Amino acid sequence: MFQRNKIQLLVCVISFLVVCTLCNPMYYKKNDNDKYEPDLIAYSSTVIPLKSYEVGYHIGGKMSDEEYKKAYLKHLRKKVKHSEENPDTLITLKKKVLGKKPIDKEGRAKIESV
Repeated sequence: MFQRNKIQLLVCVISFLVVCTLCNPMYYKKNDNDKYEPDLIAYSSTVIPLKSYEVGYHIGGKMSDEEYKKAYLKHLRKKVKHSEENPDTLITLKKKVLGKKPIDKEGRAKIESV
């Protein structure tokens, strides 16, 4: 009798854990026909954000809120340059390297074998 109660308790706990892991919130949006449908959001795990650092200084004291907002938006526009033809393209390291200008090698020291 005692063994049977343990098994029933174990089954209840496992089923409760399964129910807890499977339930998640669902977002709904209202369509044109006044019906609600699930709002599915696409997630991508393959995109790796590239860090970019920008160092600057400001002479003349603290900026006002509007100046700061304008400068910040200008910085964002400069940082995110989407082409009008295909805005869904990913920025990858290969594209960044191919987009660089060639380096002038005249100013470098020449290496000679000894």
